[in-house]
Order: sequence, then structure tokens, then C-alpha cells
Amino acid sequence: MIPKRTGGKRTIYQPSKELKKYQRYIVKNIFEKFSIHESVYSYRKNISY
Repeated sequence: MIPKRTGGKRTIYQPSKELKKYQRYIVKNIFEKFSIHESVYSYRKNISY
């Protein structure tokens, strides 16, 4: 748990190692095969504005 600015504590959760493995597989083997719309910049490599 980490302290909150306004007092109290916040629990931070993260995916398990197994779930991260599946997520990376999906990104690499499925999502990367889709084209990204030309007006999108946030998910394109080597593009910064």
C-alpha cells in the first residue's frame, strides 16, 4: 500500500506474471498485425508531435 496525498492508503494491483505473459503474446501476435489509423499518434513508433 502507498500513502495518498489526502491521507489514507491506496492498494496498487498489477497483473500476475502469467497474465502479463498472455497480454504480451496478444500484443505481439495479434494487435501488431492491425494497421493504425493515420490520425492516431499515440501507438505509432518513432512519431512524436
